[in-house]
Amino acid sequence: MSEKKGVVDEAASGVAVMFGRLGEFFHIFDLSFFVAGASTVGALLFLGWRSASSTVADLPLLVWLSGIPSGWRAGLALMIACYICGLATFSLGRALNGQLFRRQVLQKTLTQALKGQQLKGPIVANFLDGKAPKQFPRWRLYIRLWQQLAANHSQSVAFTHLSRYWAMAATYDGVAASLLVWAMVVSPITGLGLRPFQLWPSVAAMVALACGALLCFRQGGKYYEFQIEDLVAALAVMKKEVD
Repeated sequence: MSEKKGVVDEAASGVAVMFGRLGEFFHIFDLSFFVAGASTVGALLFLGWRSASSTVADLPLLVWLSGIPSGWRAGLALMIACYICGLATFSLGRALNGQLFRRQVLQKTLTQALKGQQLKGPIVANFLDGKAPKQFPRWRLYIRLWQQLAANHSQSVAFTHLSRYWAMAATYDGVAASLLVWAMVVSPITGLGLRPFQLWPSVAAMVALACGALLCFRQGGKYYEFQIEDLVAALAVMKKEVD
């Protein structure tokens, strides 16, 4: 009986390792980028349709699509395009949100969380007392807190939880930038050979997309706030000093 149980335990351990490796693979190619990337690819395809001529046979988009290989290669090319567009929109969205919400969130939340959770350590004490050097601003302390948790508790539930917050913030920032791309694509501009759109429906769509982008940026900022609060709380519960 014990031998059978040992075989089952080994099989279960092997399956767990396999899924762990699979999870690491998808963590490297973060799936959060595909959401914004797929939306951006759709916007670019729609822009291709708008730039088409009046003759269906001469549609630039159809000519372009006819040159793409079919089958699994087409699927692979689409995945790569979505991932690249996802990286681009994430970079743009993160830069924009840094000016809109993230900077204010870090300035407000980090100090309050450190005081409220009573996190100890010389670096934290110098920061709260205003004695931290100019070369060690608030964002560097935040990175130090992340590295403190990653170095000592990379397998903890708290680290996994915070990583999910990071992925959600990245997704919202990328989607926000993608919505801004869509807003430009549906604009009433008729130059460059674009198909004309009616003015007011086009403007209404642009306003709705811009509002949606702003809401996504705000939600990305909220997930950033959750990260800061939970990061400080996790280190405080673990009774770790930031050395």
